[in-house]
Amino acid sequence: MYQKDIAKIIESWQANVSRTVDGTHLLKIEQLIKLSKYSSFNKKDMLNNIKYFRVGSLTKLNLNNDIF
Repeated sequence: MYQKDIAKIIESWQANVSRTVDGTHLLKIEQLIKLSKYSSFNKKDMLNNIKYFRVGSLTKLNLNNDIF
């Protein structure tokens, strides 16, 4: 699948997909769920692998300590 196809699925720009691959852009949970239809990972596995939530551009909440 091409980056432009992924961008269309997650309703984003191709450049953001490229940045995500490089590790400089993060996906929203909604975007991960849309992509789950095209991968072998189920939603539960993806949610279990989330390390933190980002609120705005500056605040990161760790799942273990800050939220639960």
